[in-house]
Amino acid sequence: MSIPMAINRWNMPTALRSGTTALLVYIIVFWAKMILAGLLAFLAIRAERTDLIAPLVLVVVGIHFLALAPVFGQPVLYLAGALLSAAAIIAVLFPENSIERSFWCGILGSPIFLGVGIWTATAAGRALVHARGRWGMLPQSSCQR
Repeated sequence: MSIPMAINRWNMPTALRSGTTALLVYIIVFWAKMILAGLLAFLAIRAERTDLIAPLVLVVVGIHFLALAPVFGQPVLYLAGALLSAAAIIAVLFPENSIERSFWCGILGSPIFLGVGIWTATAAGRALVHARGRWGMLPQSSCQR
């Protein structure tokens, strides 16, 4: 398990500094996600296919992780994005008259969020142990200087 890049670079300033391309991309991706999810939900309601709202929103969330992976330099977000998008597609494949598709989005999406969270938390713990051994203490963040 590799250590996420953010943990390796905690003495560096944030990627989302004012005036940077990273911040601009983040803002664009955030608003595109919000607008696209709202538009798709609206279209699903108009088409009387409210069963598709949860999978549509989940695929938009997955795509947003794919777009933000390079912004934050976190390859694990590619995995999260791909798996969440796949979960949304799988949820749509269940018959319409079975259990609600939103249920399948939750059942399939939750372990993905949990798994990625555990992965990064474990890597953060390992990085802390490594930092203590290397520096004898925790490194200071740029905010504490």
